[in-house]
Amino acid sequence: RTRSGMPSTITSTATKRKSPSIPMAVAACRERASSKSIKLRHPRPKGQPPRPGCGESSRKWARHMKKSAGIILGIAAVIFVRSNCARFVYRAILGIGGAGLSPESQMLVAMACDGVVMVALAWLATGLLNLDRRRVFTLSWPLKTTIAGAALGILALLINRWIVSRYFPLAEASSQPVAVYLHGGGGAAMRFALGFGLIVFSPLVEELYFRGLIQNGLDAAVPIVGAAAATYLFVSEHSGSLTSPAMWMLGGTLALIYRYTKSIHAVVVCHGVNNCLAVYLAAAK
Repeated sequence: RTRSGMPSTITSTATKRKSPSIPMAVAACRERASSKSIKLRHPRPKGQPPRPGCGESSRKWARHMKKSAGIILGIAAVIFVRSNCARFVYRAILGIGGAGLSPESQMLVAMACDGVVMVALAWLATGLLNLDRRRVFTLSWPLKTTIAGAALGILALLINRWIVSRYFPLAEASSQPVAVYLHGGGGAAMRFALGFGLIVFSPLVEELYFRGLIQNGLDAAVPIVGAAAATYLFVSEHSGSLTSPAMWMLGGTLALIYRYTKSIHAVVVCHGVNNCLAVYLAAAK
């Protein structure tokens, strides 16, 4: 008997009826949590960032799509402005006092106008589109990258020449600036200026524009599309039609080199060495 005088068996039975067992209590707690949409999870360790939920992933995807659309529209605007602006400056210079210029002088003026416009637009667009401007516009030229670019330029030209001579014997390999250079007018000074433009100036400004801006920007928006778009624009810029196998191979080689090296120096040196050897081989015929 207990202190109250009641039998102990009756007291224990009443207690069992009032307090449920532990498994029943856990089951009831889980049922209430599921009905209220409460997630039971372990506490996050200190210093560990929270897991992104469905809403955060969708917001991240929306930000990426917005940035990609901005980059694509910006590069399309740059391409449109560049073609019209370079043509306007060239015609303005010829209208002021260049009507009687020789073909060599007109080629130099066109090369200078186009180069200045391309560099200026590439500088402005990389800043406005939040691209890595320091990687594109850098004054440091690593020795290893320069040597690798020169070797790749020689190899690309040899493979290009072999494929064109074997499978496309009727394809025209020389461009208009090379033809003007081989014409030989204007004396030694004019030939030196044209050679400098073909070997140094044009590769530098063209790679800053095609690879540093177009391919770099489109790869940040839509991977792999940047190389194809830069190659297409490069071929359409250097040949009258899109059926030049030599230009397609050169543009594709430069795009692949930049994609896997991420170095503007390698493609500039490769392009310059390719142009130098192309002029030499064309002159040797």
